[in-house]
Amino acid sequence: MLKLLNNLSIRVRMSLSIALFLATLCFSMFSAYTGIGANVDFAAQEKKGDAYQRPLALLLHDTGRLRIELIKTRAGTGSPEAVTDLLDSIESAMGRLESVQNEIGAALQFTRDGLESRGREALKIENVSAKWTALEQSIRADKTADLDERVASYIADLRGMISHSGDTSNLILDPDLDSYYLMDVTLLALPQTMDRLSVIGSTLYPILRQETLTPGQRTEAAVMSRMLSESDIARIVGDMDTSLKEDKNFYGLDSEFQDAGAKLVKDYEAKNKAVVDLLDTIARGDKVEAMAFAAAVDTAQKSSYDFLAKGYDHLDRLLDTRIKAYRHQQSVSIAVSLAGIVLSGVFFFVVVWTITHPLARLTNAMKKIAEGDFETKVDYTDSKSEIGHIANSIQIFKENGMQMEALKADEQKRELAAQEEKKKLMADLTQNFETSVGNIVSAVSEASDKLHGNATKLSDTSMDTSQKAVAVAAASEKTTSNVQIVAAAAEELSACIREISERVERASEMVHKAVGQGGLT
Repeated sequence: MLKLLNNLSIRVRMSLSIALFLATLCFSMFSAYTGIGANVDFAAQEKKGDAYQRPLALLLHDTGRLRIELIKTRAGTGSPEAVTDLLDSIESAMGRLESVQNEIGAALQFTRDGLESRGREALKIENVSAKWTALEQSIRADKTADLDERVASYIADLRGMISHSGDTSNLILDPDLDSYYLMDVTLLALPQTMDRLSVIGSTLYPILRQETLTPGQRTEAAVMSRMLSESDIARIVGDMDTSLKEDKNFYGLDSEFQDAGAKLVKDYEAKNKAVVDLLDTIARGDKVEAMAFAAAVDTAQKSSYDFLAKGYDHLDRLLDTRIKAYRHQQSVSIAVSLAGIVLSGVFFFVVVWTITHPLARLTNAMKKIAEGDFETKVDYTDSKSEIGHIANSIQIFKENGMQMEALKADEQKRELAAQEEKKKLMADLTQNFETSVGNIVSAVSEASDKLHGNATKLSDTSMDTSQKAVAVAAASEKTTSNVQIVAAAAEELSACIREISERVERASEMVHKAVGQGGLT
């Protein structure tokens, strides 16, 4: 691995590094985007739960009222037309429920597998629809029949479907304080109130028609009062108090929710406390008119349903605000990440250029210096980075090279001076030699000339002497003998002169050769 990296250029290595960095940044951007997107999907799934619960809430309201109306009809104080109207309203709401089931039922696991895995097979839309169809036919056939248990079973199924939609739509896991408590109101508390009111009305209405109530019946009224007051009213008022205290640092404040929510909870509390007051009156044994009690229960149910329907609207708006905030976070995340990628890319190219460009220039300068061009300028010597260290090292190399070049030039000068001095010395030696040889030759030549003159004179003398000897033929033999000796000596002297002359010529040739050799040297 290291060997492979060492074979790569700095540009390639840095490109690989920035590519890895950008890949990590892109992965982080994708993770952040998908993470925020998961929050968006989470809130969108909650909205599906709200959408599924809307027809269920209407069914729960109408069925609760139907339950009491059937009791009143059986007692002879109800209105068959009211029962018929409620049956038509419930039938219409069932159609809306089936339509919602077709749209988002699978997403909320209102399927056979989804329901069976939770032990809720009875909540299949087919089963609930079939149960209602059978119940409706029975009611239309005989509106005075005792069908309270079957109506209660149908109401239980409706509440079960509401709970299932809350479980599978993430509503029960809502992460925000304000929407969580509003979810608790719409998903659990208000449906429980509506169911409890139907039980209270259907249970106490027949009793209130009696002249007197038994202690057990009064106790039952007291228990119902306590349950409605503490389990429903107090819970809902507390939840809404927390929900209305929105934290503006999250998604800001919803003024409409603040105003409308406060009015809804106030109306709900007043209407249901009226029922509580009547229950307390019954518990004390005081007389309460059955029709007045039924009217109060009906008013409380309508208030509860209005609160529930508006609660879905407010919860959806809170969820929309949250989704909008999450999508804004996604946009900001993408923008920041892209800006980071662009800035990182620009910074990468600048960094690569500030490294590779100086290295290229320093490399070129090093090549020129290595080739002997010591006039080359070395840049970046004032840099405090590694580039500066390299430049200063090259500068030192350049200065050392210049010193070596100077030393080499001085050495060449010294060699040239030595050669010139040697040539001059050879020339002087040659000149001196030639002068000395010339003097010798001159001296020998002069001596030879003198000797030749003397010989000539001697020969002349000899000839003169010979002539005289002829004239004086009678000269003594001793004189003749001396003349012959002198002639022999003259001949010998002439031979010596010739030999000296030849030696002088050879010496002259040697001198000329020495002079030529000196010139070559």
